[in-house]
Amino acid sequence: MNKLLTFFCCLLFFVKTSYSQNSRPQVFPANSRDVIEEGIKLYDEGKFDDALSKLKQVSKSDTNYVWSLFETALTFNAKEQYDQVIKLCIEGIDHHTNNDLSFYCLLGSAYDNSNQTDKSLATFDEAITKFPQSYRPYFEKAGTYFNKKNYVEAEKLYEKSISLNFMHFGSHYNLARIYAANGYITQAALCYQTAILMDSQSKRSYNALLELEKVLTVFNISMVDSIKELKIDRTPFEEIEMLLQSNAALQKSYELKSDLDYKCLRQSQVILEKLGDVEGKGFVFDYYVPLYKELWKNNFFQQFTYYQTASMNKKAYAYVNKPEGKVKDFFDWVVKRSRELRDLHFNKDGKNFSTEYFNNGALSAVAEVKNDKLSGPYLSYYSSGYPAGKGNFNNGEKVGEWTYYDENGKLSKTENHTDSKNFTFKSFYDNGFIAQEGAFENDNYTGLIKNYSKSGALSRELTAVNNQIEGKMTNFYDFGNKRSEVSYTNGQREGIYTNYHLNGAIFNTGTYKNDKETGPYKEYYISGKIKVEGNMESDEYAGDWKWYNENGTLSKTGSYKNGKETGVWIYYDEDGKKNYENNFIAGQLDGISNEIKNDKIYNQFIYKNSKLKSYTSFLNNYTVNCSGKTNVTIYDENGKKNREGVMNDGEMEGLWRYYNIQGSLAIEINYSKGQKEGSYKYYHPNGKVKLEGTYAKDSDNGLCSYYFITGILQATGMYVNGNREGEWFTYQGNGKLKTKEYYNEGKTTGISENYRSDGTLEISTETSNDYVTSYSLFDNTEKKYETVKLKTGNGKFQPHHFNGKIYCDAEFAKGNRVGKSSYYYTNGQVSRIENYNYHIIHGPMLAYSPDGKLIFSGNYKFGKQDSLFTYFNHFTGLKESTFLYKNNTENGLSTWYNHNGSISSTCDYKDGERDGYAIYFDENGKNVRIRFKYYQGTVVSYSYLNSKGEFVPEIPINKDKIEVKAYYSSGVLSYQAVYENGLRQDKLIFYNWDGKIGEEEFYIDGERNGLNKVYYPNGVLQQSTDYRWDERNGLSKYYNEKGELIGEEVYEMGLLNGDRKKLAEDGKTMKTTKFAYGEPVL
Repeated sequence: MNKLLTFFCCLLFFVKTSYSQNSRPQVFPANSRDVIEEGIKLYDEGKFDDALSKLKQVSKSDTNYVWSLFETALTFNAKEQYDQVIKLCIEGIDHHTNNDLSFYCLLGSAYDNSNQTDKSLATFDEAITKFPQSYRPYFEKAGTYFNKKNYVEAEKLYEKSISLNFMHFGSHYNLARIYAANGYITQAALCYQTAILMDSQSKRSYNALLELEKVLTVFNISMVDSIKELKIDRTPFEEIEMLLQSNAALQKSYELKSDLDYKCLRQSQVILEKLGDVEGKGFVFDYYVPLYKELWKNNFFQQFTYYQTASMNKKAYAYVNKPEGKVKDFFDWVVKRSRELRDLHFNKDGKNFSTEYFNNGALSAVAEVKNDKLSGPYLSYYSSGYPAGKGNFNNGEKVGEWTYYDENGKLSKTENHTDSKNFTFKSFYDNGFIAQEGAFENDNYTGLIKNYSKSGALSRELTAVNNQIEGKMTNFYDFGNKRSEVSYTNGQREGIYTNYHLNGAIFNTGTYKNDKETGPYKEYYISGKIKVEGNMESDEYAGDWKWYNENGTLSKTGSYKNGKETGVWIYYDEDGKKNYENNFIAGQLDGISNEIKNDKIYNQFIYKNSKLKSYTSFLNNYTVNCSGKTNVTIYDENGKKNREGVMNDGEMEGLWRYYNIQGSLAIEINYSKGQKEGSYKYYHPNGKVKLEGTYAKDSDNGLCSYYFITGILQATGMYVNGNREGEWFTYQGNGKLKTKEYYNEGKTTGISENYRSDGTLEISTETSNDYVTSYSLFDNTEKKYETVKLKTGNGKFQPHHFNGKIYCDAEFAKGNRVGKSSYYYTNGQVSRIENYNYHIIHGPMLAYSPDGKLIFSGNYKFGKQDSLFTYFNHFTGLKESTFLYKNNTENGLSTWYNHNGSISSTCDYKDGERDGYAIYFDENGKNVRIRFKYYQGTVVSYSYLNSKGEFVPEIPINKDKIEVKAYYSSGVLSYQAVYENGLRQDKLIFYNWDGKIGEEEFYIDGERNGLNKVYYPNGVLQQSTDYRWDERNGLSKYYNEKGELIGEEVYEMGLLNGDRKKLAEDGKTMKTTKFAYGEPVL
């Protein structure tokens, strides 16, 4: 399969894999939040490798992936694997989320820890530019300078960090260390004291207290070399430091104003006693000196000492842990003054600002205040540090342009204000396209309001008056056609509404009165033919309703009363014949329900309040009372057992088994009170599991796995409430991964990956909001060689093969393909042509072989196969088969052809399954070889013509192993095969009219396996092909009628892979072309 099929088709069809039922891929729970929290717990326990294994389970497409990425980076940081930290942080920043600041800070630190100082500083500078009001990048950048002993730059940055968040322990603490290391005792003491105040009971506060005591009592601190000298005026604190070094406060005669006695507290008292006489300029005098002057003046020293020693003194801890009285007064004062100091940098130059902060200390909003009203610039932020909004106030009213951003820093809305209640606005999607635009008047929606899709297309248009819709509201498809229209009066729907199909044809129409649907309702097929008709009363179904098949015959009839089914409901097949009859009372099955075939009732069910009371099979003369707990067997229209299980008070309970027409077990489902609940299994005719999963309240929930008839795993993933969720995997017959997709509420999103037959990554597609946003291609070494981005869903789509030749030429508009799309092989030959209209595939589709032969043609209507599809032999170019499609499934007569153009066989299909007769003809398409009868995909019998040209009575094919032999009307053997479980087994032979072998095929459980041979009528071998599980795998050879080799090919997993030899036009030499993964190798 080439890339065009992989990209656009393999998401819909499962492929064969070589995994056994006991060797499945690991599928992780859909709840990634739980997974991440488990990883964090392991991290906290120091089990870093286990944490990494857990975090690795989160898919790149998961909404929590970036969170898991950060936790993974943190874990590698703890393991000191900084190269991994750097890689993960760069990836995290590329996602542009509200975690960006954290990624920047961790990235800068990782660079610092790996001695890449310049990159560390550059990273923090970039963060400061993006998050100017956050203290974190200043603090982290200061750490890089601190580690390089550049205390001058570190000091400035710690000061900036403190000015932005005065309550940050680390900034005060590290500034204290710089002062202490350079002999600035008083400044260091003030910083240590403040740090401890901000976090008085922690271990880090205890360590800070020990350092403070050493600074204030030892005085023999060795000076730490700095690459630059700190230039701080020591003069203002000379007297204080002389007193400190005299140790006067350490004497017993010194009067300590606290009932706690520690050396550091005595020395702190000296500082605070004398601080009132100190004057100076600079950061310390702006922030620390005023704080402690006021503390001393307010007689809070006693309470201050409790907070200073709470980490090591039980009495102090008790006071601080439950502050009362003056301790509480001190706490409230510290909080108030800290907030005032946090705002100090705003309120300089005589201006007055109002601020708000998050609990983590991050700035939430800041605005200038004049005369107690907001006036001037206004800025707001998210807790992540990203800007949330900006604008201007005038005398308390919003004026001019206002801009708002989402949590990831992207523009989300703009407003242009006359005042706070009158403005125009535009809101935006995260891709930059307008989501809505309109105006407010007196704080109400007013005038024309327009909504747009994420692709930028107009999606809705309405007029608002005083916050209510007035007049017509129209919705649009992305490609411009109307989707629906309805009228409003005073905010309520009123009058006729109409919804439209893609092509503009009416989908349905009805009438609203006082905002409730009332009156006739009609619904139509896209062809314009009637589909449903009935009546509505106050939003409820009412009266007689009719449903139609597209051919005009009735599909269903019934009546409603008070919105619920009532009376007799009749169901029909496409030919207009009755299938079922049900009786309802107030929406509940009540009375007789019949199952009907050929106008005869074969099953009858009697219900009361939707609970089965009794069941009768007329064909089997079988009746069972379903009251209480009863074993029940239900039979089909042929009188064969269809299902069996327990009814408990008229509801299905426990394990129920379903059987196919041959009597083989087909399905096992567990029920509870009539609902599917618990495990279930579907089976292939050979008894192997086809599908297994779990139901909860009638919906798929949990792990689900599909298998091929061989028992090989086909696909696996999780369901949540009936929707696919999380990662789903499909595999190839050789055990290699085929596709990996991610689902969110049943829709593919995020990254989908497609793999070659050897398991190497070929294509990675990223989808967002149902639109393809990027498409990456990889060579056979998994090296990415090209990425095509469709950020806005518009423009040319032209990816290339790894040899530089164009792979696809398509056009996207409004997030969807439009017009003609062409695909190419690596040799430049067109491989496929598709047409798109209404933003879906619509029109003719053609496919070609690498040498230009037509191999496929058909027509799509509104995204569905809906015509005769014709297939040609890629080697000879001759027609091989035709399939009639309707509504995307085979419906009608399909035909296969001999090499001479005559009909080889025909088969009736219904809804994608063989249903009816399959007739096989001889090599000239004239004489019947054999006729099979199928029922819903299962062969049930066969027949052939006798000497009179009449079909012999049907010979049953059941689940037992039998030999099937058929004869031409001449009496010559025409067909010979073995069937078991209704499936072909072992060798099958088609005989020609003259008795010679026409074809030999080998089967295992209905799938071709081994060397298949086709012969010319003269008995010469025409073609030999190796198959593995119904796919070409190995050598295929082609011969002319003289038995001369005219070509050969090598296949792997259904794809050309190896040398392909074909007789050249001169009829003498062989032309050799090498293939890999279905593509010519140039």
